[in-house]
Amino acid sequence: MLNPNIETQHTNIKIKISEYLTLLVNINKENGYYTDIREYNDSIELSYPINTLYFEYYSKFNNPIILPNSLRLLKINGLFNQPLILPTGLRILTIDGIFNQPLILPTSLEYLRINGIFNQPIILTNNIKEVNINGVFNQPIILPDRINCLNIEGEFNKPIILPNSLKFFTIGGIFNQPIIIPNNLSFFTMWTNHNPDV
Repeated sequence: MLNPNIETQHTNIKIKISEYLTLLVNINKENGYYTDIREYNDSIELSYPINTLYFEYYSKFNNPIILPNSLRLLKINGLFNQPLILPTGLRILTIDGIFNQPLILPTSLEYLRINGIFNQPIILTNNIKEVNINGVFNQPIILPDRINCLNIEGEFNKPIILPNSLKFFTIGGIFNQPIIIPNNLSFFTMWTNHNPDV
């Protein structure tokens, strides 16, 4: 059984599971401040309505973990590289560090940031509004019609069709594909050796 340190903050509780894992938890006045966080067979099951979960960049945590359905923001970093089932209500996902496992993105996801060595095929869902690509990611993607912000850096170099909903677009890294700029674009930055016609 883990013995977390708890620090009350307004309507949330910060729970420090270990030196490398911190949770931000909603206070549930009916059930008290927190329930059990159990550790068994080198895995962790979070049995509390947790909003936010961070794996810090220096994290050595690499055990299986079951994510709660209450999770809205997940930041993966450090040495974590275990299979994950993303909760259906997740809205913000940041992938960094050495994580490189297949993922099914939930339809609730609005913000996606890919960095580090992640290089798995993904299907962007219709609710995604912002995508930031960096690191070694180089998989084909289809942008949904509702996206309004796209940043491409790192090793991404696949053909891409920009939807008319796009307002902000930045190209960097080694990206070197033909693109058609949408009419509604408000902000466009290019800092790359981009040779094909824009």
